[in-house]
Amino acid sequence: MNILFLTNELNYTDGVSTHLFYLSRYFKKNKNVELSIMCSGGDAVSKFKQAGINVHTEKALNHKTRSIKNFMSAILSVYKFVRSEDIQIVHSHNHYAANISYRVSKFIGFKTIQTNHGIIDDGGKLRHYSSGNYIVLNETILKYFLDNNISVRNNTKLISNGIDFPHDIVRKKSGIIRVIVASRLTEGKGLTTFIDAVSILGEEIRKKTEFILAGEGDMENKLRMLDRNLKTEIIFIGKQTNMNDILKDTNIFVFPSESDSEAFPMTLLEAAAANNLIIFSDFKGSNDILKDKVDGLMFRKGDANDLALKIKYAVENPDISNKISESFFVKAGKKYNSELMAEKHLRFYREILSERGK
Repeated sequence: MNILFLTNELNYTDGVSTHLFYLSRYFKKNKNVELSIMCSGGDAVSKFKQAGINVHTEKALNHKTRSIKNFMSAILSVYKFVRSEDIQIVHSHNHYAANISYRVSKFIGFKTIQTNHGIIDDGGKLRHYSSGNYIVLNETILKYFLDNNISVRNNTKLISNGIDFPHDIVRKKSGIIRVIVASRLTEGKGLTTFIDAVSILGEEIRKKTEFILAGEGDMENKLRMLDRNLKTEIIFIGKQTNMNDILKDTNIFVFPSESDSEAFPMTLLEAAAANNLIIFSDFKGSNDILKDKVDGLMFRKGDANDLALKIKYAVENPDISNKISESFFVKAGKKYNSELMAEKHLRFYREILSERGK
């Protein structure tokens, strides 16, 4: 089985890249799978190469620098690579790559798959869904695809994200309770809601807690200014290349996203693997992953008062918080692990190749 992944950039602070890393690393162990990745670059390319994964850089695949010239150049590069490596399936991980793959497939008879890491906002000149087969990450996106006639049941598979889970639950140090948000510092991530929520918390809670914001982006200056004005004393730690180590030393992970395009954020699983209590917004599709008061604590997106109440409850009730986080650690380890995710991909690949011909 010879597979090519097409994507934009491979970056440390990117959920799609994290998804591809766990998937690729598992495929690397399978002698029946030959895998290559073609991307436009990114700061995590060396991480993939160090893991023994074949990565080929084609700058024309970068969606940010798209143009007719680059689009045609990317089509030619993919065409040459597929021909030279005898690729059977091209698996795209964004709509720009999917459009390139689909056009090349008209000249060469390989199969195409597009994984949809979220519902794509309206706009743009290219088709958002352009593939012979689709993978979706949650029930909400599957329903969206079927209801809008984007795909049909027999060419679409629901395969949830997965990561490596440790065998033993990470035990936390006693003392200060560390609350963290890890995100791109951009609009739609609910970061001002988080800062507003911290400002609402009383002095008794603030004395017991430390608030951390990890990530970088174009909102950083605005967020730092809001932090200063509200005197929230949030610690900005910038971009991190190894969130797993950071999360081992935190207790509560807040996911305040206000976007309706979220599918299955990898950071939720990384937080679960580090035994963090997850406090999450009710983003579209959240109930496909997390159940309120069972797997984490849910708050109304954009509602700083509700988020503050959930943080206060978690801090004041550590026994309940620990029980919830440990329960989700066990559940997620069984349901959302990298081995299960990869094996479901392989079954879908085999189905596509065997039932419909090479």
